[in-house]
Amino acid sequence: MTYNIMKTQHLINTKLKLSNIINFFIELTITLCFFLVLFSGLLSLLLWVIDTKIENFQHQTLLMAIYVLIILIYPIFFIHRRYHKYKTTEVWSLDKKTLLGGDPVKVKINLNNISKIIIGRPILRWYHILFTYRKTFIKKQKTPAINDGTIIIKLEENTYLPLDIQHLKNGKKLMTEIIKICQNKCDYNYIFSAKERFKLRPNKHNQLVIINE
Repeated sequence: MTYNIMKTQHLINTKLKLSNIINFFIELTITLCFFLVLFSGLLSLLLWVIDTKIENFQHQTLLMAIYVLIILIYPIFFIHRRYHKYKTTEVWSLDKKTLLGGDPVKVKINLNNISKIIIGRPILRWYHILFTYRKTFIKKQKTPAINDGTIIIKLEENTYLPLDIQHLKNGKKLMTEIIKICQNKCDYNYIFSAKERFKLRPNKHNQLVIINE
């Protein structure tokens, strides 16, 4: 992915897009339906084991109450969890040469202290997951970077920040600005070690990761 060089601005903040909100409700609906279907399946299995037909189930009111509780409680849990994730991993700002993350701020990085910016993330193959705990196999595996818009900021003391905020408003602009400021520190052909590949998997994006080789 090619980044366009833009004029430096004093402050860039990420914000939610309408598409982010739409995707949130789609994800909520899909996961809620999944849990309802899962509950129904487990209940049907239980009734089959105890040889009871659901039509003759004596506690129909209790059953309906459980469905209602799932429909009411799960969205609250989901919204709370997603809101916490947004506040901790998707709120970013660049103030001149200081990168701030979180609300309240939990990550503060002076761009002058960056040792390297890796363009891209490690490619994750199915056999990487399958052989995760086969150390003799894994140690021999080196992984090139795939440029999907992610950048990995490498700090001192084996600390990394995989930054993937291009789905947010001003996210790509912020990352482009970081690359512009730190052009001499960018590595477009980085080769990840097995431990880096494992530790920098997608669920660790937008948070500090410590890797001790």
